[in-house]
Amino acid sequence: MATSPALIEAVVAMTGETKASVSVTLSRLRKARLIPVGGRGLYAIPMDAEAAMRLLIAVCAAVPLEPDSAPNAVARFERLPSHPPSIEPEESKKAAKSIVMPIDELSRNHTFGQALKRLIDAGGKDELFTYLDGPRGRRKKGYQTPEIRGFLKIQFMLPIPQARIEHQFGAWLRKTWVYGLEQIDFERYNSACRSIGLGDRGRLISVSEATIEEVGKAIGLVA
Repeated sequence: MATSPALIEAVVAMTGETKASVSVTLSRLRKARLIPVGGRGLYAIPMDAEAAMRLLIAVCAAVPLEPDSAPNAVARFERLPSHPPSIEPEESKKAAKSIVMPIDELSRNHTFGQALKRLIDAGGKDELFTYLDGPRGRRKKGYQTPEIRGFLKIQFMLPIPQARIEHQFGAWLRKTWVYGLEQIDFERYNSACRSIGLGDRGRLISVSEATIEEVGKAIGLVA
């Protein structure tokens, strides 16, 4: 496993945030005991998928200028409950069963933190995209073949905390997991914010499978 510098470098490279900003965010998570605290050099504590998950949430979902924004972002997003995934178009559900994502193996009532952690771990092992081969149900990797694996998108929405994991494969199949206390679609998200006095300024931050894979590979490095 890698120590914090490798994780910081991966997050900086894939999100465009400055190294200083990501380093401060990680330090604040450590202060809040949300990321392991240890020594330096040979005595440094390795970073794991849970640490990477929390750092990515803090970087992508923190509210600017909010006191304790990093730990608050983790508190808001990590435990968001899942809703049953939707498949579009609806008539494609049978075809979609052959495409398996790592989060399909989680319980139906898992959280966003559990899902993101599973994806990061799979991304580091080149197992983010798999599919079932024929009637025998044997799993094969599809990560080297875009037309099989498709594309992944992880979205963080504020000010009402909501997360979405969207997997598009083929030319027209899309599977979406939504996480939040309620399930709000894009079309009425701003209306929902206005209705509870949060204004009309919705915020959407999105990362792709490239970020998940690079962060996963970073924590898989030998320290």
